Amino acid sequence: MFERANLIYGGEGYVFPHRNKPKESMHHNTPYAALRRTGWTKDTDSSPHAFRTTAFTMLLEAEKAPRDVLNKALGHSEGNKVLRAYDNAESLNARKPVMQVWADYVDEMRKSGAEAKL
Repeated sequence: MFERANLIYGGEGYVFPHRNKPKESMHHNTPYAALRRTGWTKDTDSSPHAFRTTAFTMLLEAEKAPRDVLNKALGHSEGNKVLRAYDNAESLNARKPVMQVWADYVDEMRKSGAEAKL
């Protein structure tokens, strides 16, 4: 999935850029619209954030990456106020394999139409 996004968007900037403004991120409602187009309704128990929760839990339980790397990959802040102020590391080298594992998992789910195993 990410390889295809790199081909489309050039591998620079946002993984999911705005449709008309590639130097900006996609609109915050875009994931909700995508879910609605695939059959999800507002009445379901799922949301884009629920997918992040699922990814974090599954990757952590599968021991695919340490908690701090997963938090960085999901844009979470960790630690106390001082640590958050000083820790500006993006940890890209550690995050890329984690994101690829998740992308492969999502691709497998899409292909199989069933539960895939992480």
